[in-house]
Amino acid sequence: EVIDSLWLKLTDCLAILSRVAENREDSIFTFCRQVLLEGAEQPIPDFYSNEQFDSSAYSPYPRHEAASGLLRLAFHQPDAEILDAIERLANDRVPSVRMVTVMELAMVYDKAPDRFWRIIDNRAIHERNRVVQEHLYFTLTRVAAVEVENEVKTTRVMAKLLENTPLPPGKQGLSDPFVDLLMWLVLERSNPWALGIINDRFFKDPVQYTNILTRAVNEVMRNYIALKHFEIPEGRERAKLAILWVSKAITIASNRVKELYISLKNHPDEEIEKQLRDLYEVIDAVITRLYYEIPHKSDLSEGRVRAISSELHRDFYNEVKPLMKQIVDFAQNPESGIMFASTAHYFVQVLRSFLSCNPKEVLHLAAGVIKSSERFGYNLDSIAVRDIVQFVEIILADHRDKVRDGEALEDLLNLLDIFAKTGWTDALKLVWRLDEVFR
Repeated sequence: EVIDSLWLKLTDCLAILSRVAENREDSIFTFCRQVLLEGAEQPIPDFYSNEQFDSSAYSPYPRHEAASGLLRLAFHQPDAEILDAIERLANDRVPSVRMVTVMELAMVYDKAPDRFWRIIDNRAIHERNRVVQEHLYFTLTRVAAVEVENEVKTTRVMAKLLENTPLPPGKQGLSDPFVDLLMWLVLERSNPWALGIINDRFFKDPVQYTNILTRAVNEVMRNYIALKHFEIPEGRERAKLAILWVSKAITIASNRVKELYISLKNHPDEEIEKQLRDLYEVIDAVITRLYYEIPHKSDLSEGRVRAISSELHRDFYNEVKPLMKQIVDFAQNPESGIMFASTAHYFVQVLRSFLSCNPKEVLHLAAGVIKSSERFGYNLDSIAVRDIVQFVEIILADHRDKVRDGEALEDLLNLLDIFAKTGWTDALKLVWRLDEVFR
């Protein structure tokens, strides 16, 4: 036990020292190389099954630290013996050792790309642990765009991974490397293999692939339709392509949700209800991501709101408006439309931030949101009343001349009527104020 402990201390120290061991002729490099190669052969850690290793957390042992140090040496001055040791560690019997190796395997790519792809290909065929697989996908994201031919090699590795194991059920950390990589191939490369996976598998059976579709929508909304991308022309073009893709995902999901909702009303069933709620998350993700993307001030927050130009704000609204309208149109179907209260809450916040862009259009969308969410209890919530009162107060204060008559006034009255008929005092007061303003 003492020897094992000393080996851990030693390999840990040399893994750190290897960061500055850049010169193969230097004694520091030689010493690090010698000890780390021996550390890579130490008997600990012992064997752990794939089932036991289900998160990225691990207790460090000599082979973990040796893998980390050897990868750093390979980044500077790889040789056959170092690369052979790294390859053995990538095939180690212990999943956590394989994970530590593949998570920094990109360090091998620059000096030894052929060896890099050989190790990655081998892992794609034989790796069964979910955590290690996720780090394989993450490593691919770091090299996929480096050279043109890497796109083909990347899809080859992904195809092998998917051939031998099911789709990743979820992400281990903050990132989602599988979905990130897949949507990069779809939106930025129009890759035939990735498009085939999306269209022939995910879109054909959205119920089975609900998890992946929801994650994909979240990823696209965050990485391609974020407000910051509209500040540069290239970003706007990518955002427009991404919006078209999200629109298609909404169509696929909403059509299947309609079928499930009708089926559920005719034959109540817990499994169908679960499928419906899970698939509805695809639609909800669009509104939720918009809410977190748009600058707005929470009533409970004293923090400053990020300032953006009115032109950028208006451009962003015009680009995402079709997605919002598509969701409202789906929700307003009296037979099969759905707008759960939680979605309506975020939707109203989003629309409130867009009021200055086009008051009449935004009010009409808000009226549709409130009407379609009424049967799911949104109007019965006190927070909803507060949100709508604030929404209408802004209209009366800043845009009353645009909603004095016609469809806009009708939308305003219908919106308030839904809350007023429940007896909420604040809503009733606002109705009386409307009478005073427009008398």
